[in-house]
Amino acid sequence: ALSATARRVVVKRGAAGAVWVDRGAAVSVAAARRVAVVDVTGAGDAFAAGLLTAWLAGATPTAAMGRGTDLGALAVCTIGARPRP
Repeated sequence: ALSATARRVVVKRGAAGAVWVDRGAAVSVAAARRVAVVDVTGAGDAFAAGLLTAWLAGATPTAAMGRGTDLGALAVCTIGARPRP
């Protein structure tokens, strides 16, 4: 339903990873990184930052979501909203 309005939709699914769907029916899936969760503060923002930075630099949807899941995993392993890269 979202892809009827937006050209591309990414749905974060927590420990289940993320799904990218574009209007052309292409679907990409990224697995979540398995890490010990300490604090989920900022995890979504970190995921979005990684995904958008990679996508705007020319990454494929799968690679962009992979970067997002990397940063989201880093965020949940750290107390507070500002993980150190």
